[in-house]
Amino acid sequence: MCGIVGIYCAEGINSNFKVKLRDACNKMQHRGPDESGYWYDDSNIVSFGHRRLSIIDIKSGQQPMMNEKGNLVITFNGEIYNFQELRQELTSKGFIFRTNSDTEVILNLYDAYGTDSFERLNGIFAFGIYDLKKKELIIARDQYGVKPVYYIDKFDTVAFASEIKALLELNIVQKEVDVEALNGNIAYRFSPSPETLFKDVKKLYPGCYIKVNKYEVRLGSYVKFVPNIDTSISIEDALSKYSNLLNDAVKRQMMSDVPVGMLLSGGIDSAIVCNFMQANSNDNIHTYTVGFEGVGKYNELAFAKETANILGTNHNELIISEKEYFDFFEWPAKSLL
Repeated sequence: MCGIVGIYCAEGINSNFKVKLRDACNKMQHRGPDESGYWYDDSNIVSFGHRRLSIIDIKSGQQPMMNEKGNLVITFNGEIYNFQELRQELTSKGFIFRTNSDTEVILNLYDAYGTDSFERLNGIFAFGIYDLKKKELIIARDQYGVKPVYYIDKFDTVAFASEIKALLELNIVQKEVDVEALNGNIAYRFSPSPETLFKDVKKLYPGCYIKVNKYEVRLGSYVKFVPNIDTSISIEDALSKYSNLLNDAVKRQMMSDVPVGMLLSGGIDSAIVCNFMQANSNDNIHTYTVGFEGVGKYNELAFAKETANILGTNHNELIISEKEYFDFFEWPAKSLL
């Protein structure tokens, strides 16, 4: 998990915005505790910030990152699971890589195919790419909306970030509750895209991108894939195929230059994923379960421990008290004030 933030202003970004960009980035330090980075366009149209949690290419994957040609810059949050295959393809086309990161793959893939490249990314992502030649900003989000992207389009300025509190730190708009969105949040227990609980702060749709230049701010979708249903396959073959696909998906997500663990609940879903993780690991994986004091349906510690014993993981438990639980929800609310 990393934190991204960016500002686009065709009329030019003033020095105050550059200071605020750093403040906004620091608001997301918990998302990227390893390091921070900033990039400022020489023409003062765009500024990017990044808080990094190092997972892949720890030594040379710093962001914001510019491609080898020097025409594209990116601030990226997420992980691309098929980046190695994409890298091989791009290398065969003559693209040069200076790092081993998935971040640079996104840059070169976009340079080759534009917004059509986004559908080829197997992963979870949110990023902003700035094209220095076209003077154009692209903000994109993965197909399932795993990684968040919030944005403001106001007063000839477009800003985006991983978290709302980072956007509000830029002082482009006032902190004002959107009453209609609040009604929806109470009804559905979340705010459907593009709404958020704050006026003038929007959430980018999953599988979509925003193209920004001095002429327009345009929303588009890059998703073209339509799944086909195979009605001729047998139950046995379907189960076998599903098992193989799930195993491949888990194996891809275990790619990392740092140790990988799992948050294990007492349910079937996490047990199945944990089983595939253990099967694809040379060592016993580390599992973690968060539980509560006392006994009841709200506490899955016993079930998780039983699963861990069956699968042979190195299991760890964290017990949260009632006070710690309520203090956690009080802290984020205060941080927005």
